[in-house]
Amino acid sequence: KILLAQSIKMQEEKGIFLSYDEKLLEKIAKEAFNVDFGGRYVRRYIDDNIENFIARAVLSNQIKKGDRKTISVDENNQIIII
Repeated sequence: KILLAQSIKMQEEKGIFLSYDEKLLEKIAKEAFNVDFGGRYVRRYIDDNIENFIARAVLSNQIKKGDRKTISVDENNQIIII
């Protein structure tokens, strides 16, 4: 939650207000855990998956300055914006 909150705070500084739900937290916990490195992989996972997803959404105008959106996961386990 702390690492995800840091990423979201960076977006707030740009005027984009994001939140997340439990589905996203569950996806991160499940996919970011690495047997060899434990939770240390979480930062890399958030960078590679969540932050890149947000950047693509901004570039494609799915998210604009002033927006308030929630990042979640759909029934196909794909990250989405609602």
